[in-house]
Amino acid sequence: MVYSLDEICLIPNTTSTIEHRSDVNVFTNKNNYPIFTAPMSCIVDSKNYDTLKEHRLNVIIPRSVLWAERLQFLKDGAWVAVGFKEAQYIYEHLELEVFTVTNTIRICIDQANGHMMSLLKLCKDLKDRFGNKLKLMTGNIANPYTYREYAKAGVDYVRIGIGGGNVCTTSVQTGMHYPMGSLIIKCKEEQEYIRKAIELGAKYSSVPKIVADGGFNRIDQCVKALALGADFVMLGKILAKSEEACGQIVAERNKYGFKSREYFGMSTEKAQIIVNNASLCPVDNFVPKHTEGQVKTVDVEYKLNEWLGDFEHALRSSMSYAGASTLNQYRGNVKYDFMTPTSYNAYMK
Repeated sequence: MVYSLDEICLIPNTTSTIEHRSDVNVFTNKNNYPIFTAPMSCIVDSKNYDTLKEHRLNVIIPRSVLWAERLQFLKDGAWVAVGFKEAQYIYEHLELEVFTVTNTIRICIDQANGHMMSLLKLCKDLKDRFGNKLKLMTGNIANPYTYREYAKAGVDYVRIGIGGGNVCTTSVQTGMHYPMGSLIIKCKEEQEYIRKAIELGAKYSSVPKIVADGGFNRIDQCVKALALGADFVMLGKILAKSEEACGQIVAERNKYGFKSREYFGMSTEKAQIIVNNASLCPVDNFVPKHTEGQVKTVDVEYKLNEWLGDFEHALRSSMSYAGASTLNQYRGNVKYDFMTPTSYNAYMK
């Protein structure tokens, strides 16, 4: 059996030494929230990048931003999403000398199917060439054992989750899916296996961070993902509903009194055209591939600091129940169980 995040409940420690939520540190060693922005054109662009960074998010410039601008962001040390061919170009043509000694190359190979052997080989080639000067994220994967293959390739961050995104239709079209709750648990087991294997002399090149990506709608789902072992959550829809997102406003006031913003997946025809026009090597007379995404609208419901304040409060509270004062103590160390259908229905009310 495999389970979604909603079918899992967290269980408090028998006792907890945490007396005050203020004693809990919910930030990473970079002093950011354990949140990556999904590299989506309706969330991040070159204009709101600094604003999102100021909110202590780990921001990824999406492929919809022009290559020349992405290259400058790359040189400045930002996370930048690239396509497969753009990653090949970086491997073949970018020289370490173009970067200052204080900057690190940070690229996210934004690939829907992270199970391709060609992608694994490219990742290994990139890490072999750039070494510690390169922080590399890729995916997406929906098989826990593929995580082990990326550890062999030296990847630093692996995006896990296929078909679960709010505007993704991969699951309903292809049947390929792995519920996020169980996927995180299994990948965390792989992460711990590899960490112990390295201690015993096994030749793995890295212990990749787990980035749970897709389908987050509520704060409790984000908290559960971290408790089960994800190092980060990657958010799309939740951020798209904030004032600070960059998606096009399609209605200044809908029947509920909210502004409405366009929200779409990066495999949609609309996104494919935008990405092609922004790419290093745009294709003339480009024809989009079959889409596995949707174009929707979302209500703009809050300012980002309001949602992040609620998230921080919830995470601090959950960590205090679990007796964890740091994220490292919390991730993968929280007791959990699976809910019956009756419990699940009561929980979802």
